[in-house]
Amino acid sequence: MSGIDGIDVSKSSAHAQNWIEDTNYKMIPDDYSEFLSKVNGVSGYFGYVRIYGVNPVKHTDVLGWNRIETWKFAWGRKVSGYFCVAGDAFGGQYAYEFNDGVFGTNIYMLDAYTMDVQIEFGSFEDFFETEFLRICAEPYDRVMLSAHRKFGRADAKNYFIYSPSLHLGGQEDLENLVEMEAETAMILNGDIYTQLYSAEEGSALKGVSQYVDGTGRDRIKLDFLP
Repeated sequence: MSGIDGIDVSKSSAHAQNWIEDTNYKMIPDDYSEFLSKVNGVSGYFGYVRIYGVNPVKHTDVLGWNRIETWKFAWGRKVSGYFCVAGDAFGGQYAYEFNDGVFGTNIYMLDAYTMDVQIEFGSFEDFFETEFLRICAEPYDRVMLSAHRKFGRADAKNYFIYSPSLHLGGQEDLENLVEMEAETAMILNGDIYTQLYSAEEGSALKGVSQYVDGTGRDRIKLDFLP
């Protein structure tokens, strides 16, 4: 990774080693555990792509990020079988399949607005070499390039999302990108997606309202005509 601008590396720590040895997590793929034993998290292209580490720092801790109560609850079963190890600054996630504490082998790129699989990588090493380092050296996504030109370095605790949401008629236009706390962005995206796709067929959207739930989190409620 030397010689590439915009990369920030966190050195490995006891936090990472303790997790690798935690028997509650079975069969952590060798290339992923080896990576964490050397590099406890890294961001590339000025913060626009991040591999999470194991540490007490909010927003960059892979364990905290994967807790249901952080943001996954808003997506229901859509993400229950994934363990996210990396992400981009727009809410896209890179994840292993993960069930009963057991990791799969492949890494899947999940779309920020649907959590649908977009790209499949054969291993963590494959993801790291063909996706992460590629983005670091020469980003291929025009939105990422444009956002960096407009906003500069991406804040590790935030994501950029479209407002209005693409699901609600918003346009994929740089002027519609807003920056907000990463957890909030993922929760709002999940709220919109799950309500839209669980609505009765043919239901017409009446309105959109924001509220704060019982734990103080910003949420979105969609109202449909009967």
